[in-house]
Amino acid sequence: MKSAGIEQDRRRRLARIAAGQAGYFTSRQASSVGYSTRLQHHHASRGNWRRVERGIYRFPEWPPGDHEGLALIGLWSGPEGVISHDSALEFHGLSDVLPDQIHLTVPPGFRKRRDHVVLHKGDLQPSDIVDQAGFRVTTPLRTIVDAAGSALSPEHLEAAVHDGLRLGLLRKPRLLDLALELPREAAVRRRAAVKASGNPA
Repeated sequence: MKSAGIEQDRRRRLARIAAGQAGYFTSRQASSVGYSTRLQHHHASRGNWRRVERGIYRFPEWPPGDHEGLALIGLWSGPEGVISHDSALEFHGLSDVLPDQIHLTVPPGFRKRRDHVVLHKGDLQPSDIVDQAGFRVTTPLRTIVDAAGSALSPEHLEAAVHDGLRLGLLRKPRLLDLALELPREAAVRRRAAVKASGNPA
C-alpha cells in the first residue's frame, strides 16, 4: 500500500512537469521526481510512457495540442533555444508563412544539430523572449526584427507588419524607432514594410 502511494505521488509530480510541456518530459525530469533508470524502462516497455526519442517521453493519454512540435524542440534544445524567425511568425499569426522547418535562435556556442531545424546563432535579451508551454519564442517585435534581416520576401514581411499592427502586437512608432538600430538593409526593408502596411500609428 505504501509503495502504491509513493508511485502515485511520483506520477502526480511528473504530470505537473509534463503539463507545462505539452505532455512531454525528459529522462532527467523523471529522475528528479524519483523514477530510476529501471523504472523508466519499465514504464516505457509497458506503454505507460511513450518514448518519443532518446531521453524524451510523453504520456500517451495526453490530448494533442497545437504546438507539440515546438514543445519537443524546446525540450531538445533546453533553455538555450528560442523559437524564432519564420517559426515565430507562424506562432504569432504574423503573415501566412508556413515554414517546413523549425527556426531556432541559439547562443554562438550551441553545438547540437537536428534535422528539420534551422539554427540562427545570436544572443537574445530577456525582453526579446516570451515563455510558452514547454518552449520559448521571440516576442512579436523581435520576430519582425529577425524577419527584416532574413531572406523573407518583402510581401511576407509587409504582411507580418500589417498583421502585427492589426492584432495590437506591434506599434508603428516603436517599429520605426528600432529601424535606427538595424543594419542598413534590414532597416530599409522594415521601414518599407511599415509604410506599406497602411496602418495608423
